[in-house]
Parts: sequence; C-alpha cells; structure tokens
Amino acid sequence: MNTLSKITARTALGVGVGTVLIFFSGRLPGKHLRPSGDGVLIASEPLAQAADGICLWPTDWQVDELRARRATAQRVELQGRRGRATAAPGGELIGGDPLRTVRDPYAAFAAVAVDVARNEVIATDENLFQILAFTRIDNTPESSRTTPIRTIAGENTQIEFQSGVYVDPDSGDIYATNTVSSQVDLNNPNNTFRRGVVGNDVPWSYRMSGVYELPRQIWLSGTWQFYQGFPDTTTVSVGNNTVALTQGTQTLTVEERGTTRLPSVSSLDVSLRKTFRIGGSKSVEPRIDFYNLTNNAAILGRITQLGPTYLRVSNIQRGRLIKLGMSVEF
Repeated sequence: MNTLSKITARTALGVGVGTVLIFFSGRLPGKHLRPSGDGVLIASEPLAQAADGICLWPTDWQVDELRARRATAQRVELQGRRGRATAAPGGELIGGDPLRTVRDPYAAFAAVAVDVARNEVIATDENLFQILAFTRIDNTPESSRTTPIRTIAGENTQIEFQSGVYVDPDSGDIYATNTVSSQVDLNNPNNTFRRGVVGNDVPWSYRMSGVYELPRQIWLSGTWQFYQGFPDTTTVSVGNNTVALTQGTQTLTVEERGTTRLPSVSSLDVSLRKTFRIGGSKSVEPRIDFYNLTNNAAILGRITQLGPTYLRVSNIQRGRLIKLGMSVEF
C-alpha cells in the first residue's frame, strides 16, 4: 500500500497564496525513485489566503533595510553594549533608550596581577569592561564578596575585553591589554610617563577688576590678572641616526607633563570713557582702552623638544595696545 504525506508551505508571494505539496514516499506503477531515495512532486493545489500571524519570507526591501541597520550598528562604537541607545553619525535616534536591558551583573575575571609593593590584587573583568583593585590582605568571609578598593571603568577608559594585565612595580601604573586604546602597548616608552597634569592646568590664578568715577564724570575701569604659566611636555626625537628603531623616527616623552612650566603671566587692562549729552536722548561717548598697559612680554610658548632649539621662544605676550573708540546713541 502506498503512503502519501501532505506538507503545507506558505509563502509571501502575491497576496500570500501558498501551495500544498504532495510528496510520494513509496512506489507508483511505472515510476521509479531516484537513487538517492528523494520523493517526487506529483501534484499541487492552491491554499486559501493566509491568516494573520503567519511567518512570511522577508521581501527584498526588508532585507536591504535589515542590512542597513546592521551596518549602522557596526559604525557606532560601543552601540548598545552598555545599555544605552546611540544614533549613528548623521542619523536620527528614534525611541530613546531601551525599556529593558538584559545584562549579567557579575564580573568575569580574565587576568590577575599582584602588586606586592602596594599590597593590591588587580583583576580584569571582561564581562563588565572594568579593572578592579582589591586589598591583598583582605580576609573576606565565605558568605560575602570582597569589595574592591578601586574601580577603573567607564567609556572614556576605552576598556573592553582585556585578557591581560601588568602592574609597573615602580610607579604602580596598570597596563591592561586587548583594549581599544593604543596606550596598552607595553613596548611604547611613552606609556611610562602617563602621569602628570592634563591639558593647560593652572593651579592658581588671581584676577581683580573695578570701576571708579573720576572728576568731570570720567569713568575709569581696569582689570588685572596674574596666573601661573601652562605646563610643558619635554620630549626628544629618536631616529635611526641615534638608535635603531623598528617604527622609524619617534617622539618620546622624557618626563611627566608639568615637571617644567612656562613663566607666570601678568596683564593690566585699563579703560577711560566720558559721556557727553547733546540734547534729548542723544549722547556721544568717546573712550580709550589700554591693553597690557605695563607692556609685559611673558613667554606663552616655546620649543620643548630636546636639541639645539630647546626652550627657544615661539610665542610671547602681545605688547601694549591702545584702542580709540566712540559710541553714539540717538
């Protein structure tokens, strides 16, 4: 006795009309199966229009849209990895942050280093993208977890899947490999002096300003400021003529930024003005302004690369400037 099996397939062609496929899995008179034993299509009949909730094959434009979304997600760094929605460059964010985020709240340690000089244990966490520092002499009960004394995390650290960690025994600097940042290169001597001030750090600055009315309704105003100079970064250029390098000529930092600073800067600005009434609401107010009245010439920039031109001045404070002006109201 022959056995027939009915298989229903639904497609998204036209208005969603599918096909009933009838395959023969036994033998028919005068018909022979292929050597592989596969069935042979012997008949088909159309199905009624598909009901709601059917799984349809995506159309071409849906496939293109899906591919575009995936490409956009790849262009956005850290997209969705920390549970925050981000718009691609030039794109528009629709819907805001997600309503729910599925994430493992526990750490997954990948590498451990011991800082004997500071009694610390440094562990890298590949799951939550962070570096944890624990006290080496902690004695935590079995029923609780050890609390880290320091955590290095956040998107500005550019920490991702760091599978290795190294602690400098002298400075205590932590080097975690396999991150986005180029500063994890342990062969780069510039990483030795990553400490020091950042940017144009000014630890102290003084400023005074005031207005005084002189006789004959002449107004005198002035501003005086005095601040410490900006920090220097001393470097040296190393080329093949000094040491054979595999990366060609390199500029190396030889000391922490801020070890040397530019000279302090002082500036005094003064202004004189007087208002003359010429009838009704009309008035004329001539004024004279003095910028850097004392004509100081503090150094604002210099060459900080070791060599014949080391400390050569490249920029100084602008000299005394006198400006005449007048305002008219009518």
